[in-house]
Amino acid sequence: MKRLTKINHWDNVHTDNKNHFLQNIGDKLNETKYFKSYTFSAFDRLCRKYLPNLFNLKILEVGSAPGRRLLYMHKIFEYEPYGVEYSADGVNSNKEYFRKNNLNPNNVIHADFFDPAFQNSYKSSFNIVSSFGFIEHFDDPSRAVKYHLNLLKKSGLILITVPNLRGLNYYVQTILNKSVIKKHNLEIMELQRFRSLFMMESIDEVYCDYYGTYNFATFNVKPGSIMVYVKYILLCLQMVLNPLMHVFLRNRGLDSPLWSPYLIFIGKKK
Repeated sequence: MKRLTKINHWDNVHTDNKNHFLQNIGDKLNETKYFKSYTFSAFDRLCRKYLPNLFNLKILEVGSAPGRRLLYMHKIFEYEPYGVEYSADGVNSNKEYFRKNNLNPNNVIHADFFDPAFQNSYKSSFNIVSSFGFIEHFDDPSRAVKYHLNLLKKSGLILITVPNLRGLNYYVQTILNKSVIKKHNLEIMELQRFRSLFMMESIDEVYCDYYGTYNFATFNVKPGSIMVYVKYILLCLQMVLNPLMHVFLRNRGLDSPLWSPYLIFIGKKK
């Protein structure tokens, strides 16, 4: 299975994202009612509807740095959070974030997710195995899904999202940083193709669809380029759009392959 990114790419991503002031502002706004990300609200509704509300289940996130989603899962469902990262900078960032939020930093595992030693050590260990923007970085994402399943207990849930870099999003990302496109498997960013990755005898589909309404935070820019300032402006615009979407769209959303920022799959292991 070919990786579409190299480890130094992720080291740079985690370094660039550390203490990103707009991200920190966004985290605080997500704790409010109307100023939180409208796309995050859509994700929150799906999680509350389909994830088990049982205390102390073990959840693993693959490619977990910096740990924001795991903290969310812990706060909302009281899951015991675990992460696996193969980037040293990502591990350090994740452990620091866990310490800051009173989570166990020893639950951040420094390993290659595909390493047989890691897969054997944690086989059937977790109630929920998740990844958010991971499998699209490989030329054979269906194989990556099988590695997720190996770590999942029987009747456990697999939760996977990928960005939607097709439709209008493709053109925006091309303008902001065209090189990012090559690091993603765009073929799976179409609903039926995405769903087909999970058509296995060992999985029952719980939910699969596009989700979210336009979100500029999805896009990546090259550090040091003028597009960094463009993205800052777009993120500030997003903070204005979010409350407007909450007021006028409420819980309806405008999910569409043309502009929704993500696709999501939730399934149950037989």
